[in-house]
Formats: sequence, structure tokens, C-alpha cells
Amino acid sequence: SSDLLVKDDESEGSAGKNAITYIQSLLDLREQYGRFLSDAFQSSKVFARAIGSDFEHFINLNTKSPEYLSLFVDDKLKKGTKGMTEQEIEAVLDRCMILFRYLQEKDVFERYYKQHLAKRLLFNKSASDAEKNMISRLKTECGCQFTTKLEGMFKDMVLSNSTMDDFRNHLQKTVVCIGQMVSSRIPIWSRILWMGSI
Repeated sequence: SSDLLVKDDESEGSAGKNAITYIQSLLDLREQYGRFLSDAFQSSKVFARAIGSDFEHFINLNTKSPEYLSLFVDDKLKKGTKGMTEQEIEAVLDRCMILFRYLQEKDVFERYYKQHLAKRLLFNKSASDAEKNMISRLKTECGCQFTTKLEGMFKDMVLSNSTMDDFRNHLQKTVVCIGQMVSSRIPIWSRILWMGSI
């Protein structure tokens, strides 16, 4: 069954679904080994290192692991407000960070995560608190250089929303009929931070 986890599935339509299944299977497997470690080996540090080392090797056999982990997080954060409590989302993100630590190509994860975050923010599908908590976890794990652009994207969205609200208020004060024409949100962002994200 572990061989099935490592295989790359190149079919275009099933990539997102396979990513979710792949990462969920890895999370379940990691949890199973964690229970085995605590129950059978009383959380022995020697066995914990061996499991961690083997898991790191295993997850990096699939070159799509960084992308798939980002897709999994994207799926959970998009659906975060539907059907999952905040505690459940936090637990999933904590488990995802365990897998993230095993990734050798964290920069590839960051590239995909930035693209997915941009789409969530622009299409207003972001669970804001969970997003900030995830970025905080990444910052703790990799340092502020890793998350600078991600945090900048959040600041841009706050600035964009504030600017649009000010603009709408200005239009309502000056010309009521024009204010009705401008009902959609037009995002304003720093071009440098968002280039290549969409």
C-alpha cells in the first residue's frame, strides 16, 4: 500500500482529488506510526528518529509532495468555514506541519502555497484566522524571510478593502447613482508580491 502512495498520477482532472487522498493517507499513516511508537516502544527517541528519517525519505520519493501538501492545506482552508470547527482546522494544520517538516523542497511548497493563498484571498474564500495561524506556523518553522510575501499579501488585501470602502463612501457622498454602479470589489495589491501567483 505504501507503493501506491508514492506513485505520481499524471492525469490532469484527478490531480486535486489525488492530492487530498495522498496527503490524507500520509497523515493517517504518520498517526498510525505515532500510536505504534507510543504504545509499543514507549515513545523511544531511537525509534522516533528512525520513523522520522524513514518518513522523510518516503515523502520525498514523490516529487509532487510539496504541491500536494499545498493543495491539501488549500482544500482545508477553503472549506474551513464549512463543516469543520476551528479546533478541527487547527488540528489538521498541526498535522500538516509534521509533513511539512519532512519536505526537502520547502521552496516548492512555498511557491504553490503562495498561488493558492492568492486565489483564496482574491476570491474571498479565505478563513482568515486559520490562514494567519498557518502563516504563523510557517514563520516559526522557516523564519520570517519565508513568510514575508505571504504576510504582504494579507496586508494588501486589508489595504484594498479599506481603499474600496473609502472609495464607495466617497461616491455615495458625491453622486448616489454612480455609487450603485460600483458594487463589486476591485482588488488592489502590490504587483511584486503577487506576480506569478495567479
